[in-house]
Amino acid sequence: MADKPGGGAGFLRPSRVCYLAVISTAFWSMVFYAHHSAMQGGTPMAAVLVRPSAFSRPLLTSFRIIAGGQDRCAGRRVYMYEMPARFNAELVRDCGMYSTSMDVCKLVVNGGFGPALPGGGALPERDVYDTDQYMLELIYHARMRRYECLAGDASAADAANPWKGVDFGVPFPSHFHPTSDADVLQWQDCMRRRDRRWLWAFAGAPRPGSSMTVRAQIIEQCTASPSCTHFGSSPGHYNSPGRIMELLESATFCIQPRGDSYTRKSTFDSMLAGCIPVFLHPASAYTQYTWHLPRDYRTYSVFIPHTDVAGRNASIDERLRSIPPATVARMREEVIRLIPRITYRDPAATRVTFRDAFDVAVDAVLDRVAAAEGREYVDVFDGHDSWKHNLLEDGQTQIGPHEFDPYL
Repeated sequence: MADKPGGGAGFLRPSRVCYLAVISTAFWSMVFYAHHSAMQGGTPMAAVLVRPSAFSRPLLTSFRIIAGGQDRCAGRRVYMYEMPARFNAELVRDCGMYSTSMDVCKLVVNGGFGPALPGGGALPERDVYDTDQYMLELIYHARMRRYECLAGDASAADAANPWKGVDFGVPFPSHFHPTSDADVLQWQDCMRRRDRRWLWAFAGAPRPGSSMTVRAQIIEQCTASPSCTHFGSSPGHYNSPGRIMELLESATFCIQPRGDSYTRKSTFDSMLAGCIPVFLHPASAYTQYTWHLPRDYRTYSVFIPHTDVAGRNASIDERLRSIPPATVARMREEVIRLIPRITYRDPAATRVTFRDAFDVAVDAVLDRVAAAEGREYVDVFDGHDSWKHNLLEDGQTQIGPHEFDPYL
């Protein structure tokens, strides 16, 4: 897409839009269903895509009992319906039909992780893939089939229907899909030791159009600054995971303007790289990822209003240099601490105790279902100020004026 001065955007390649529409519709008709309504009124709903070798694998239903007779799956059971093959397996099988300009079949391998990449250098030593940002449907489906608390019967499930005014963002997938706690700890330590020779960086290509767009101003300021780096006239680097991570790991701050939507995959690539994100609009992260990121955005990021950058009223260099070194160090450590919550581990991994992005999302849905019994939530589809409810601190119940009001 292309940035526009008014905050809008251009368009995706039609082939990708059509592909996404199919798999998104199928996926979100699957995920969670309330036990008190799962068997009412019509055809069951289900989930979609998974790596082809997994379609014949039975669902791992489980009622786990731990020491003392406690059921560790109490309140956490999800029932997963099966759909006809035309809604999942055949979509993957016919992947070559969806685009003449890109290899969709390459993207769907390994359960949506894409082709494996050699590790090392700017990438983790192993568990690295060339993951496309639009493969979340496959990734979530593969994980859900291995979810430890799948219910064997819909009447025993605890999860909820997602289309009742409940809409939350989940992280884009990056390139690291770890198989053990040790791999994550090793990567975090590596990012702590990384030499960051640049103050800030921008991993993005210029877009055609007005020189007054936010992206154009970012590139102009970065080019003029001795403290900033970007890809410049090397378009081949934009599609190279190794080159992208090398750039992000070399900087203290990584600026994140709006991409194909308000948010962009580079946000999570930069956090995986231990680079502090700089957002220009609250909808790029703060109002979307309340499940996965801290509500106090100042602990892990910097906010510079996009209107100041587009209008040439703000120097990114000066703003970032004004942050005390001790504050920068605390922010970087918080970003590195968040890495497990924004990655998607291998579904077959057994040596993990950390909660990844999938675990966080499922836990949050189940918690909301338990809290919402007998009443309705006020969420993003339920009013102009509904986003404020998702930013309330623990114990707060009333919304009021907010610093993001001018932008939303």
